[in-house]
Amino acid sequence: MENKKEVIRTVYSDQYKILESIIKLHMNSSTFDIDLTYGNGTFYKKGISQPTHRLDLDDTLENLTKVCSSNDTGFKDASVKYVIFDPPFLTWIRQNRIGNSNMIMARRFAGYLKLDELIEHYTTTIEEAARIMQHKGIFVFKCQDIIHNHKLFSTHVEIVKWAEKHFRLKDLFIQVAKHRLPMSNRKGTQKHARTFHCYWLVLQRWAK
Repeated sequence: MENKKEVIRTVYSDQYKILESIIKLHMNSSTFDIDLTYGNGTFYKKGISQPTHRLDLDDTLENLTKVCSSNDTGFKDASVKYVIFDPPFLTWIRQNRIGNSNMIMARRFAGYLKLDELIEHYTTTIEEAARIMQHKGIFVFKCQDIIHNHKLFSTHVEIVKWAEKHFRLKDLFIQVAKHRLPMSNRKGTQKHARTFHCYWLVLQRWAK
C-alpha cells in the first residue's frame, strides 16, 4: 500500500508545524533570509534552520547579526526573498510607562501603549519589507487580533489591507493556543470572547 502524503492544514496548535508547512509550501529554501524580530530565537529551537540575518532592537540578546529596528534595516533594495516578522501585539502594556510598568504582562511581553504605535510600527515595517524584498518573495507575518478601548481590532484583516499595495495574501494559518493567550488584566463584565488563537499571514511580494 502506498503511503499517503500528509495533507497540510490551515490550523495547528504547534508553531513549528506551521513554520515547517510554510517552508514546504511556499519557499524554495529551508532558511529565511531575515528574521526582523529575532528575540531569543524561539522559532528555531526545534529543527527550523536559523535565519541568515537575525535582527532585533535589543542589543543584550544573543546570536543577533544586526541590532536595528524592523522598519529601518539598512539592507539594499530587492536584496532578500524570505522574511519573517513576529512583532508585539498587545496595547496598553509597554514597559517603563507610568501606571503599567509593574504589570505582569508588561514584564513578560513587549507591547505598545497606544494603538497608533502598533499601527505605525506594523505599517512602516511592511513598507521596509516591500523595499528590501524581491518580486514573488515571501513575507511571513505573525499577528493576533486584540481588544482595544473595549472594541475588537481585527489586526490580521488590517494587515492585509495595509500590505495590499505591495503584497498579496498567498496563504493563512491559524495557531490555536494550548493555553489561553495573554491579555491585559481587566475587571468587570466580559464583553468579548477570549482569544485562543493567532494568525500566520503568508504574504507574497507582488508589485501592482
